[in-house]
Formats: sequence, C-alpha cells, structure tokens
Amino acid sequence: MNLPAAGLLSSIAFLRPYLKKALVVATVLFSLGAMISMLHDIEYTGQDVSVRGWRIFTWLKAIVPKSIYADQDYRLTKPDTALFPLGLESLRPVNIEQGSIYDCRFLATVASLCASQSGRRDLFSHIEARSDCGYSVYFPGVNQTVVVSKLSPYEVLLYAKAKDQDCKNAGIWLAVLEKAYGQYRNQHQNLFDQARRFCKHAILEGRFTASSELPGFAAAYGATDDQAAVLLSTRSLTEYKTFSFECGEFGFGKGYVTLRQLSSWFNRDQVSRNFASEQDAALRKALANGLLGIATTELNGDCQAYGLMSGHAYGILGYNPKKRSLRLKDPFGRGDLRRANSKKALDGIDDGVFEIGLTDFNLLFSHLRLAD
Repeated sequence: MNLPAAGLLSSIAFLRPYLKKALVVATVLFSLGAMISMLHDIEYTGQDVSVRGWRIFTWLKAIVPKSIYADQDYRLTKPDTALFPLGLESLRPVNIEQGSIYDCRFLATVASLCASQSGRRDLFSHIEARSDCGYSVYFPGVNQTVVVSKLSPYEVLLYAKAKDQDCKNAGIWLAVLEKAYGQYRNQHQNLFDQARRFCKHAILEGRFTASSELPGFAAAYGATDDQAAVLLSTRSLTEYKTFSFECGEFGFGKGYVTLRQLSSWFNRDQVSRNFASEQDAALRKALANGLLGIATTELNGDCQAYGLMSGHAYGILGYNPKKRSLRLKDPFGRGDLRRANSKKALDGIDDGVFEIGLTDFNLLFSHLRLAD
C-alpha cells in the first residue's frame, strides 16, 4: 500500500533540482519582460532612454554633482489663463501641437473631433473655468466631470499647446483637457498596470506610487488603446489593418495566417485593391455618421523616408470619396508627407496637415481606426 506513495515522493525528489532551475529561468524571463514593458511604457521625454540616457533615473539628482546631471535651465514664465481666446476658432485641429508627453493617440483623437463644427462646439462646452482658478472637464463617454487644479508654469511648459498659424497662443484648453484626461487615466488603472507602473516609478524616479509625477503625464497611458474616443465622444473605434501591416513580406513573421495573406502570395495587386476598397467603404460610412478616427504607423515601417513618424498616430480630418484620399493631421504640428528622401512637403507647407491616397496609405500606415 505504501509503494505508490514512496514512488511518487522519489519522483518529486528527482525533479526538485530541475524545478528549481525552471523557476529561476521563469523568474529571469518574467523580470526581463517586465523591464522591457516598463521601458516601453514611456510617459514623457524625461523617461525616454533614447533622449535622456541614464538621466531617466531622476532620483540620481540627489547623489551626483549638479554639473554632471545638469538640465537645461528653463525660464518658467507666468502662463496665460484664457481657455478660448479665439472662441471656437481656438479649437481648430491645425492649432494642436504635441508637447513632451507621449500621447499622440489622444491628441490625434482630439484633432479628429475638432475637425467638425459640431465636435468643436461640444468640446467647447465641456471645458469650463472654476471660481477657485481650477477647471472642470466633462467626459460624456463615462458621464463624469473631472476637476483639475490650476496649471503650474511647469505644466504649461510640458503639456500640449494650442497655437494659431501665426504661432500665437490659442488658449490653454488643450493643456487643461490633457491634464484632465491624464488624471482620469491615473484613477482608472487595472491591477497589472498599477503593479508595473509602481515598479517603474520606484526604479526611475524613487517614487512608490502607480500615479504619474504630473497628472497630464498619464495621458500617455492611452498610447495603446482608443479610450480617448469613448471618453470624448461616447463612440468606440473599429480597427482596419492596412495591406503593408497584414501582407507586407507576404505575411511572414506575423504569428498568424489569413486568407488575404495567402492570396497575396499569388496576386498582390488585387489583394491591395481589396484592402483599399474595404477602407473606402468604411470611410464613406464613417463620413455619413460624422467622421471621427485616427491612423497609426508601425514602429518598423518605411514611413520615415517619406516624412512620417514611425510608431505614431495621426488624426483624420476628412475623406474625399472621389479621390479616395485622407486628410490627416500630425499632432506634432509638423511632418508632412513628402517624396522619398526629400525635405520638401508635397503640398508645399510643412504644417502637419496633408492628404494621402488610400494606395499610399496602405504602404506607409499600419492601421485605420474609425468610430462606429
């Protein structure tokens, strides 16, 4: 009766050294994965190792000489307090200019929303100044009003800006909206995100919290989702993959196989046309329902040779069904489409707004995301 138990115990004893090694390997792999995840979860330029190098560890300021860890000496002027000095014209999408926060997806959504008169009017009514010098921002998608404090000079320096074509201030509405969105994202994190951001802030900044250093920094927490569209407009976005994303290199290395990938092995031109036709139908439908959407590029795409940014989001301002061309806005306020290896924008003005046909769009972009 005791033989099976004895055999089981001896088997466990035999496997114990291997189980320990497997546990060590799993722990190392998990730690590496967590570290990579943290390094990719960049909130603003201060956490970007490609920009700051070892200075991303801001807690080092307390133990190294100031001459070694010298930052640029910014003069923080007294910020303007007018929300909309130009009225509804303050909210024109061309006025949007991304700051130091890595929240292009959020700003691209705002730009697309501001492309219509009704969108500007709604957003205008959702941002209000308070008697205590703070601001209230209403998010219709969750039926919630977020109250934020007065912008500090440092926040004005780092947050997104609204500027007219003469580079004059078009109000602080965009910075206030960005701060409110970030504050909301800080308060609504899942357990996994809370854990990794707690570790990230502890390692990089010496702060033991999952919340960002400034509320607006958390606007970057939406870098991989479309929650901004839901919060701002109550509408979710549907994703459409482009030909280059799904069938580039004949679909190899994607980790999955689709019928369109298989078809592209034999008739790539026809499959490419099918992608464009699918997108055209979706864009026509979106246009009829009030166009709202964004377009994104891959990290490893070929878009940089044509003046575009990789791993970036662009707001959709319009669509011309006859020409099958999209009108897009780069939140950075510059970076127009151009010919390969040319420095001149195709439309002659490098203002971040440009048109691109669906054929070229499918070669340079990875995804199209449109509101239902």
